[in-house]
Amino acid sequence: MKRALEEQYGGEEELPQTNPGFNNTPFKFTKYSNAYMLVYIRESDKDKIICNVDEKDIAEHLRVRFCC
Repeated sequence: MKRALEEQYGGEEELPQTNPGFNNTPFKFTKYSNAYMLVYIRESDKDKIICNVDEKDIAEHLRVRFCC
């Protein structure tokens, strides 16, 4: 699990040198990730989780931020 977490977040990683002595500058590459997450829910909990949302259910600071 540690490897999965470390490799899925952005940042730069330094690759090991394959020819030490020939190139002293380490090669860096940027790791990319996304914000998608797969969520499983129990069939019995579906109606509690997937339900209609009223404007009053959304925090005011989010309504202000995402309002037309």
